[in-house]
Amino acid sequence: MRWFRQYRRKRLSAVDVPEAFRRALEAALEGDSSAVEAALADVVHVDSSDVDAYLGLVRVYRERGELGRAISLSQTLILRPDLAPSKRTRARAELAASFRAGGYTGRSVEVYEEVLAEDRRHRGALHALSELMAEHGEFPRALAYLRRRARVDGTSARAEEALLWLGSARQADSEGRGEASRRAVRRALRRNPECGPAHLYLAQRELARGRTRSASRAFLRAVALDPALAAEAYAGLEALRPGLRRRGGYEVLLRGRLRDAPSDSDARVALARHLLLEGRPGDAVRELRNLLEHDPRHAAAVVVFLRATLALSGDSEGEIEVKAYAEALEELDQRLSSGSRPGEESP
Repeated sequence: MRWFRQYRRKRLSAVDVPEAFRRALEAALEGDSSAVEAALADVVHVDSSDVDAYLGLVRVYRERGELGRAISLSQTLILRPDLAPSKRTRARAELAASFRAGGYTGRSVEVYEEVLAEDRRHRGALHALSELMAEHGEFPRALAYLRRRARVDGTSARAEEALLWLGSARQADSEGRGEASRRAVRRALRRNPECGPAHLYLAQRELARGRTRSASRAFLRAVALDPALAAEAYAGLEALRPGLRRRGGYEVLLRGRLRDAPSDSDARVALARHLLLEGRPGDAVRELRNLLEHDPRHAAAVVVFLRATLALSGDSEGEIEVKAYAEALEELDQRLSSGSRPGEESP
């Protein structure tokens, strides 16, 4: 047995450490965690003082979900008396990341703060603590860590600050602190005037307060900045339709949006729906015909187009059947415009 250990030690001493690291890098690029582990294990068997190899193994274990091994190895490294301060800080950061991955948020925060006690400019710890504070609704602390990280990086974090202020606004709103919510969303927009979600949230607040004009402008601004918000924005705008319709403003708003963005299919459908409700099915059909030629699978456009077509033929024979189809299509259209899928209950 002693001979085997001596043989193994001799074989491992012949390992080319730089070559082993190269193999680990290639395996990492290929997503082969087992090969990464094998290469790094060769390194630490040859040189147990190579902390970089151990830290690489910690990451391998964490990414594979072997959090117990990752935590245990990090703690062992931290306790080594010969460890350089910079290496101990790295080991603490890896330990904090493993605690976070395992859902041990409190321990993760504690260890990240220990990292900052050793290195006030540790970017990874500042970034992680900002995220952790935001996840737990501690937005002032999240903002403080974010600003510290931005100073370390020498870059602006205005866009990220805006999202944190938006989170603070939502939290205040959920707690019944309406004025604090309004101040927070305004601060979000001052930090980043092009934050689409903040404009959408402002629009929803203005809608709840009955402020039709400002809400409609904010809804359109949100969708102009972030097309992914179109469904929510146009659903909100449609809720404003009765008030805007009395002033003739709803159609004007939608046509203005289409002048600025002719390819906005959601605005086109909203306009066609409005025209249909105004008793102008022919105009609705004309608005949608070109859209459907380019996108025949646009579900909401198909439904509104069929509703308008049925309305045009409502005085023909089979009026009862036509009316039944029209009612079914109207219900489906309402679900689509509110963001619900067919078969789901409307919100």
